[in-house]
Amino acid sequence: MLLTRERPVRWLAMRVPALYPDGDWDVPKAKLDKAAVRAYREHPPAPEQDRALSACTDFAGDVLVVASERDDRIPPTAITAIQAAFRRANSFSHRIIQGATHAMRDQRHQRVYRRLLVGWIEEMVHGSRLPTG
Repeated sequence: MLLTRERPVRWLAMRVPALYPDGDWDVPKAKLDKAAVRAYREHPPAPEQDRALSACTDFAGDVLVVASERDDRIPPTAITAIQAAFRRANSFSHRIIQGATHAMRDQRHQRVYRRLLVGWIEEMVHGSRLPTG
């Protein structure tokens, strides 16, 4: 999400995007307070109070977010906050892979994800070729 502020991005696809407190960006993931991060994700701040969510509010391209139904790390509240932050997006698609966990180790879920991603990219490419005006 933050990259969209540094480089031109037209299409943004994310699988189980995570939120982290701004003060922890330089802390190695293994050293983060897992309970504090979980609480942050369960009660995300307003976009103006979070660097990643703030970047989402400025993004005007197309977005795909793919979540896992049985994700034990990214609660639905975090995904909802991310979705709400993309207020200027040209389009926003949210898909949930039924039965998938956060790690998505099951080959069936990986195939579903690949089909979703490829289908979305094909849709974006096709849409970009349509005449405008």
